Amino acid sequence: PFGQCAHEGCGPPPPALLDKLAQEVLLEDRALRHAQAKGAGPLFSDALCHLLYALAAWVPLHAKAAANSPAVRGAAFSQLMKVQHMLAQPVAPRELQDPADGERAQLFLCARAAACVGAAVRSVTGSWFAADFCERFAASEGGG
Repeated sequence: PFGQCAHEGCGPPPPALLDKLAQEVLLEDRALRHAQAKGAGPLFSDALCHLLYALAAWVPLHAKAAANSPAVRGAAFSQLMKVQHMLAQPVAPRELQDPADGERAQLFLCARAAACVGAAVRSVTGSWFAADFCERFAASEGGG
């Protein structure tokens, strides 16, 4: 299973590494947004996809730490905010594409966006469900 190496005695990565990974996601995201603000570059990259995938895979290993980490929550929700921004603002798809992708730019934009947003949602749900956050909300909410 994930988090265990082939050697005896190896365990899951330490919780501090989860925060470091989330900070790397935020740094990559900030660099992409900065380039996008200048009119050059996409909002999603291969590096961002890989970092978010790793984050989503590690979150269940340290669910409580992830649920309580501002960096992990920020890394995940920053991707969801991108979607909200794209829907709220009149952004042309060409402005979001990577010119280096050529004729397949639209396809790669869709693939990267889906991968990043999917990993972000898995990070949020993986930490909240595993850390029993949803149980507390359901028990304390009056409903109506």
